[in-house]
Amino acid sequence: MRSDYSDVPKELIKSISTYNDRLFFQNSDSFTLEYDPSFLVLCATFLSGKNDPTIHKQMHIILRDLGKKLSSLNRCSLSLCFGMTGVAYSLLITSSICSVCKKFFYEKFMPYYLSFVKNRLNIFRKKIILHHISEFDYDIINGLSSVLIILSSIPSQKRVSSIIADSLLKLFSKDPKDGILLCTILPQLNKKAIRATKFPSGYIDLGYAHGIAGVISALSFAHNKGIPIENFSNRITTALSLFLNEKKSVQCSGHSFTTWPEVLSIANSAIDEDHHFGRASWCYGCPGISKALYDVSLIIDNDSMKQIAVNNFVNLSYVPIPALNLVSPTICHGLSGLVNILHIVNSSLNLACIHSRETELLNAINSMRIQGAPFIFKEINHFHHGIYYNSLQEFDDTGLLNGSTGIALSLFSCSADITAMWQEIFFGTLY
Repeated sequence: MRSDYSDVPKELIKSISTYNDRLFFQNSDSFTLEYDPSFLVLCATFLSGKNDPTIHKQMHIILRDLGKKLSSLNRCSLSLCFGMTGVAYSLLITSSICSVCKKFFYEKFMPYYLSFVKNRLNIFRKKIILHHISEFDYDIINGLSSVLIILSSIPSQKRVSSIIADSLLKLFSKDPKDGILLCTILPQLNKKAIRATKFPSGYIDLGYAHGIAGVISALSFAHNKGIPIENFSNRITTALSLFLNEKKSVQCSGHSFTTWPEVLSIANSAIDEDHHFGRASWCYGCPGISKALYDVSLIIDNDSMKQIAVNNFVNLSYVPIPALNLVSPTICHGLSGLVNILHIVNSSLNLACIHSRETELLNAINSMRIQGAPFIFKEINHFHHGIYYNSLQEFDDTGLLNGSTGIALSLFSCSADITAMWQEIFFGTLY
């Protein structure tokens, strides 16, 4: 019997609403999914089918504050996690239950957002002609992939969604000058010093959060939403071949997994000798990539690719939880990311072993509550808000990706037998 975790979002909503008279949020850049927008998603999901005037009032206050910030913005990131796309995501979810938000979203926010998107899209199209691309231009976290997922969810935005999809597919074309795929990050555009040293000729990021697995997922989502994408199946084949060519079978606790390197070197396409299971995370790991490949396999009817993904999902159900190498309860690189992926794909597969693993993961996440923590849970990582630490640290974080709202949403929604709207859009769900 799976527990009902409805007490978690209710407790967190109360904690965030009263914490230090909200000074923590008012002094922060609340125009990101780190703060108020995540709170809106939590409230909207928890309130679905309910009527709570106190929470509705709190939501209206946040909408008013966001409106003020929007009117005074000069510059803002397009990012899902740290900018405008995250706000668009939160408002889209909240519009489903709040008429005030729906009016604000479509009448005030969307015209501003679309002008910003179109400007970035024009820049992207010029950069791809010059092969002047970085992950931040196209990825799920900061780039056009998350924009495509958001706009594909809005029926009136089919045209611009189609243009974005076509532009992203150009990543899998070859540069006519040197024959290198345009999704290759060249040395002069490498924003990560360690990769600049390790891959002096350039690399392709294969991960979900910052790599082409996320692009594939976004394109599959758009296709499933009826966005016109010319010659989708043939054009996506080049991207899929990277995963088929670079896959490797590794063992974890006696179970066999198909895994991939985080990045693929252009100078030497051979898989690194230290290639291993790693951690079973959404951001970089076999669960996120497997979901992307599973989704596209349903569209192009590729049984071998589908089987690779399903085998990974099944084996993830049997590996002891400590062997998954997930020390944080969060979505990005923690237990919540994995439980969401398994919950979503199992709505299609309906396998008892995956359902049992979901229950085990939910119990493990719930056991990580910390008595006296201001937001119930702690983020656990070596990295937080742009700072690296030499050892694992605990952080108070209210964000959806790296914080307590994402954890509370995961417990609440994955304990039910449905896929909630916030999951459908955030994880690019097809089924």
